[in-house]
Amino acid sequence: AKAQVRLGLMYHEGRVLLRDYVEGTRLLCEAADAGDADGQLNCGLAYRAGRGVAADDVRALTYWQGAADQGNVLAMNVLGQTALEAGNVAEAATYLKQSADLGNAGGLYEYARLLMTAPDADPVSAYSYASLATVHGLRDAGILRDEIEAQLTPEEVTEGQRLARAWTEERILADDHAN
Repeated sequence: AKAQVRLGLMYHEGRVLLRDYVEGTRLLCEAADAGDADGQLNCGLAYRAGRGVAADDVRALTYWQGAADQGNVLAMNVLGQTALEAGNVAEAATYLKQSADLGNAGGLYEYARLLMTAPDADPVSAYSYASLATVHGLRDAGILRDEIEAQLTPEEVTEGQRLARAWTEERILADDHAN
């Protein structure tokens, strides 16, 4: 399945092999149907874009859900963004927080942005997640963190920093217990 995913992506990219969406999607979806999370993510993307198959958002969502259920953070991020596009903020928050809690920089960043724009905005938590995304290497996250910080009181900044430290310490302890 892993080889099918790689070969399918090579067909989609069209750099090593001639671009062939039909063959690439066939391989990706075979891997997906065999239960491979990366295959599910990419097969879903092909269905969403209509690359090599007829566009089908329902099938795309089904494949992404399968990948997310296996812990694929990119699928969680895609599901979160798709929910946002549909106006479902609560569902988006669920997926983006799952990705963020797994330490994905994109999930941390997008969850921070969501916390700032949601009807029940939480700028202190948004600041902590933007800070974590910055530390996880997402360049734009530092800009977001600084923009949020400019809106907070010194006490709120301190609380946001405490939340980010607690998040980090919790994962360090979990890693120590797992090893």
